[in-house]
Amino acid sequence: MMIKIIKYGFRPINNDRQRGQNILKGKKLFEAGHVLDVEENTHDKNDTVITGKVVAQTKIALLYDVQITLDCNRNITSAICKCKAGQSGKCKHVCALVHYVNSPESAKSKTSNAQQWGKPSHRQLLGYDKGLKMSELFPTPAKKPKLLNVCKQLESRDISTATLGESLMTT
Repeated sequence: MMIKIIKYGFRPINNDRQRGQNILKGKKLFEAGHVLDVEENTHDKNDTVITGKVVAQTKIALLYDVQITLDCNRNITSAICKCKAGQSGKCKHVCALVHYVNSPESAKSKTSNAQQWGKPSHRQLLGYDKGLKMSELFPTPAKKPKLLNVCKQLESRDISTATLGESLMTT
């Protein structure tokens, strides 16, 4: 008996069991990042079990264990959650796990994301709040083009454009 374990890159689930407000509530839980440790176990291509943990909406220290069993066509055959409403398999935590598996986010591995260590914090990016930024202390002077300066000097002397051409040729 061979067991295949997948932790990312899930194929979508056909979800026709969940209805009503639980779908919307589950989507909000998923979007809030409450779905963790998702894993798919396939036993000899017969049945597939997807397990995960969903953080409770009211107590972030409380995690609900959710388990979804799929047939070979990725239809949900049964679902169980450890919450009060989860025995029927139609609670918002089951819906949150389904949304996670069906989302493009589940296809990304941890190495697909940019590294997060060594980056300045949000406060550091705002700048040093007791002073000015370096660019404000030492602004770079704007350089004026030479031709513009020559034109301004010539305009002040009231020289014709023919003389201007001659003076540029001699310099």
